Amino acid sequence: MVRLLLLIPVLLLIVVFALSNQAPVQLGLWPTGLTTELPVSIAILAVGALGFILGAVVSWAGRITANVRASMAERQVVSLRAQLAAQPGSRTPGSVTARPVGTSVALTQ
Repeated sequence: MVRLLLLIPVLLLIVVFALSNQAPVQLGLWPTGLTTELPVSIAILAVGALGFILGAVVSWAGRITANVRASMAERQVVSLRAQLAAQPGSRTPGSVTARPVGTSVALTQ
């Protein structure tokens, strides 16, 4: 519902922008000599859409590398926990022995 409330004003602004900027502009691609004539609003909205898509692709690529690193770290944690569990006299992570409050624990090496 919140998305819809945010989307409606943005779409309304885009429609008003497109309707108020109907002057034609000639666009050309320099090395090829291709030219086309479009309304200014379509040209600007197309450039904005292209920028949005390129930004999404860059963000998606960064997320892929983060996901790969996270899955590698997860596999390493599983492996280290298995090694720890295989050692004699070791406790599994998360298993805590209860002791009365106020008692101290002596650490020896």
